[in-house]
Amino acid sequence: MMRRGFVLIAVLVVIAAAVLVATGAIFAARGATVSSRAAELERRLRDAALDGVRVAAERLAQDRREILAGAVPKGTVADGESSLLLAIPDGGRSVEVRLVPQPSGALYASEAAKLDAGTAAGAALARLADDAPEVARAIVERIIAERSGRGGPPPSIDGTVALAAGFSSDEALSAVLGPLQLLGSEREARDEEGGGAGQGGRAVDRSTAPPLVELLTVHGAEPLVDATGSARLDLVAAFEGNSSGGRAEASLDLLEDAEQEALEALVRKRGGAAADAQRGDDGSIATALLARGVEPARVDRIMDECTLEAGTHGVPRVDIVRADLRVLAAVDGIGPDAAARIVDLRGTLDETERGGTSWLVTRRVLSVEQYGAVAGRITHRSALWRFRVEARMVAADDAGDDASAGGSEPASLAAFDCIVDVSPERPRIVFLRDVTLLATARALAVLSAGALGAAGDGVGFASEGDSMPDERVGEDAVAPDATEPDLDSDTASDAAPDVERSDARRAPRPTSRLNPSSRFDLPAENATMNAPPARGRVRPSGRDVGGAEAR
Repeated sequence: MMRRGFVLIAVLVVIAAAVLVATGAIFAARGATVSSRAAELERRLRDAALDGVRVAAERLAQDRREILAGAVPKGTVADGESSLLLAIPDGGRSVEVRLVPQPSGALYASEAAKLDAGTAAGAALARLADDAPEVARAIVERIIAERSGRGGPPPSIDGTVALAAGFSSDEALSAVLGPLQLLGSEREARDEEGGGAGQGGRAVDRSTAPPLVELLTVHGAEPLVDATGSARLDLVAAFEGNSSGGRAEASLDLLEDAEQEALEALVRKRGGAAADAQRGDDGSIATALLARGVEPARVDRIMDECTLEAGTHGVPRVDIVRADLRVLAAVDGIGPDAAARIVDLRGTLDETERGGTSWLVTRRVLSVEQYGAVAGRITHRSALWRFRVEARMVAADDAGDDASAGGSEPASLAAFDCIVDVSPERPRIVFLRDVTLLATARALAVLSAGALGAAGDGVGFASEGDSMPDERVGEDAVAPDATEPDLDSDTASDAAPDVERSDARRAPRPTSRLNPSSRFDLPAENATMNAPPARGRVRPSGRDVGGAEAR
């Protein structure tokens, strides 16, 4: 009897074990299925977002001539129709790829309308942050200190979040990114509550200081092309006789004899090609011509078609037509009073005046002497534009309802920040960052800060050289190919022009000099744009052909 009992118990144990194993296998299989579906959804959304980056770049490329002449990209108003880039059916759902409004409320933000953090004087940067929140002033002070030390300029403005020592991550993100720290449903919830100034086409309150991403840039280099997109005439090469052909002489036909004489004297005074290592902006062109009595409007045209600089990009200039009052006031040679006058007048400019900067003289904002001193640091256009792309899974019958797998963020969203340069014939991506996990990283930073506070430690960022809670916020793409998307993807429109891809795969990406452990890397193109290129052999037009051909 006891033997039968033991046998029965053994059978029951075996059956129970078998049931447990089977149940575990079922749950494991179900978990693997859910995980696989989530990974597939993430991949599709990410691919769709990268296709959206290409489509947005192609939109800019279609408006290239107008943009280089001083216009803004079409469809900049943040409405439902202009923000939609792609709608990809997916069974009973649809992947929608949209542009997200920038802090100003527009879909594209001009990089030339910002002060360049890499080249602007420290005093100008300090003036920019005068009425900013304390955390923003602290970040700007760190930028100035790092530039004057061994750190150098920041590789990106987004990355300056890591410089907010002594402040909470939420304060730092608000000061640097403003509403761009929010993604998807978080941003929509704030809009519905009325706290999302600049989102969804709402009016923007300009009385408060905008986030630093709207005031500062490291991509402000001026493209050395004219209003038609052609390379500007290199006056140094033209007058120094570095050309054996006739194009340089023919290009000088745009100048009258007195103008040629003034500019040739300027080139000789500079020391010609030998002075490239100490080159400045093109403001000396304006000063030399104005001293000869040339009309400001004529100076405008000559500066658009001629340059003393070499390479493809020169000293950064500020777009006076679109820059914030604070940015204008920080520019050396303008100041608060002239900045306020510029902001008041630019809405009244006609099409001809908007095509240059000489209206500062004709509208009596600056004197001729003051205009000559500042002409090389201002412009009326922007060739580099920043935008954000979001891809979301939505119900096919209701674009406003999130019908993603599991219905949770961020698995149902992919987002990229991008800056595109339209000055080349094929637009060039100079900045691309995967910000899909921005909300998750922010939440983790808050939890980490809370844990530190509960333990009695100071809440905020660690000191320089230590690990920082927000160090990976908005870092470059998670996967190896995120920095360099496949812009030839078949899912993007084949009718639009190709987008030139960066050389990020062919050149190593240096780690940020601001913090040895930082993941905010500098795109390879930035070194080319911000560092003065060495003058190599030049073509007959005076355009530098670079070191490779010069050898």
